[in-house]
Amino acid sequence: MRPDGMPNGTPFPKGQSGNFAGKKAGTRNIKSILRDLLNIADIVVDNEGVEHEVKHVEFSKMAQPDP
Repeated sequence: MRPDGMPNGTPFPKGQSGNFAGKKAGTRNIKSILRDLLNIADIVVDNEGVEHEVKHVEFSKMAQPDP
């Protein structure tokens, strides 16, 4: 028993537990933030003057030299 009369291993009174403040409304998780960042696209003009919409993920793959 703890000094406050509660048994060991039960930090909250009966019927209460966890983080009362909780996560704020509208808080985004890392997965959705990364998905949005990876879906950002830019307009790229090729050698022939044709414009293409390229996502940042695709652009970074194009910029890497072939092994």
